[in-house]
Amino acid sequence: MKKNGFTLVELVAILVIIGVLAMISVPIVLHYLNDGKKNAFADSVDGIVRAVELDSAKKDFTKITYQVERGDVINLKTKEVLKLEGGSEEAGKIIVNQEGTISYAIHNDSWCAIKTESEREQIIKKYVEGDCNLSS
Repeated sequence: MKKNGFTLVELVAILVIIGVLAMISVPIVLHYLNDGKKNAFADSVDGIVRAVELDSAKKDFTKITYQVERGDVINLKTKEVLKLEGGSEEAGKIIVNQEGTISYAIHNDSWCAIKTESEREQIIKKYVEGDCNLSS
């Protein structure tokens, strides 16, 4: 008599193989998802900084401080609000000095981007409450 189907041992072996593949692939997929979120945050910060650069270029070259608050960028000197599209979740501070050099500390719930006047590139790190501030 011919038997059709799999034995219990064969089914358990297949489940073990699937489990091992999942243990290997899930951390890799999560890493790529995390990198994608970090890169999206960096692009968002770049857009905010470009908006501030354009706005500050219209003003006289005095020190201007901007506050970033969940989708709005507020010029603290004139109280003018720059509306950002896309439902941004970032918050923080941007300072444009007399020479037009920009420094900032901007964060969302996961990441923090900091760039001081002396640095050429921004530093992006995990956000910790109270640890995403400009030193000056």
